Amino acid sequence: MSFDNTSEKSVDLDRQENITKGVLSAKKVALYTYDAATDTLIPSTGGSSGDGAILDGVNSAIKATVESVGTMITNGDFALVTNSVIHGLTTGGGGAYVDVKVNPSGALTVENTPATSGTGTVTTASVTTSNTTVLASNNSRMGATIYNEGTVTALVKLGSTASATSYTVKILQDGYYEVPFSYTGIVTGITASGTATCRVSELT
Repeated sequence: MSFDNTSEKSVDLDRQENITKGVLSAKKVALYTYDAATDTLIPSTGGSSGDGAILDGVNSAIKATVESVGTMITNGDFALVTNSVIHGLTTGGGGAYVDVKVNPSGALTVENTPATSGTGTVTTASVTTSNTTVLASNNSRMGATIYNEGTVTALVKLGSTASATSYTVKILQDGYYEVPFSYTGIVTGITASGTATCRVSELT
């Protein structure tokens, strides 16, 4: 199906992607209806709101509601069901357009790129019988580890005010603990007696 390049229809089509039989994008529905029986495009209401007839050569009129941009679609509206390819603009690699993919069940496939850290900061926290800050809150934290190189057990808490009855983990002498990599809040500690020297590595 083609039009003479001098016709009004072809001028509009030349500015847009080609229309194949039975497949019309939403903005083209507002401009034309496709009559499969005669293989022609029929000008519609010029883009005004209302019902446009999409003819398939079998049913006399399959309605498709034409909505203006910004109009919310409701349950009473009609739609065209087509097999389509969706293009999306990438955020990397030069910002090219690529096909949006779905898995075999039809769900949208989302590729998660794990966050990585290039900076590790090592500090020492001397945990005593009084509540001690092992690691301050840091929204930029991507992960942290705590190694107890002292001679006594450290009671470490993900949160403020660690105590003998409120703690997350016991780190024994030469023990090691990985702070959950989604936790960015304060980490505190306490001992039952003596001082536990904790080597803390924070990844940002």
